[in-house]
Amino acid sequence: MLHLLNEPSWRKYIARHDIATIEAAESYLQERIIPVYETGLGFWVIEPKSEKKPAGICGLLKRPYLTEVDLGFALLEQYWGAGFAYEASQAVINYAQEDLRLKKLQAITVPHNRTSIQLLEKLNFVFKEEIIDEEGEELLLYEKKLNKKRNINLLHTS
Repeated sequence: MLHLLNEPSWRKYIARHDIATIEAAESYLQERIIPVYETGLGFWVIEPKSEKKPAGICGLLKRPYLTEVDLGFALLEQYWGAGFAYEASQAVINYAQEDLRLKKLQAITVPHNRTSIQLLEKLNFVFKEEIIDEEGEELLLYEKKLNKKRNINLLHTS
């Protein structure tokens, strides 16, 4: 987590902060990440099968300034372009739809983060509007309607 929080892309696109020690990263986790799990949401670690080490995070949270649950993701730059963010996001979207039964998801990004915008569009999120977050930062808000799949048992036995 310390490495991810200090990635140039994290600092450019997600948050600017001074987290330079393991203790500071642990505090960040305790204050910002772990409380989300108490809501039934949260982040999962993205781990390539071939390496068995963390490449990033992907998950769901409910931001106070958004009307719906938010899909969030962040990867170490060395893993960009390998499909990990797409694959992890698809799994999280499926979880939101199938297990949480959510009807809609939102996602936010800064206007200059072309990589996230392209990923959101690939995941079939649609741009909704520009918003301002609690800290006064301009963000692009995307939404995705989730399909309600009918569970049909084709192997019905009496």
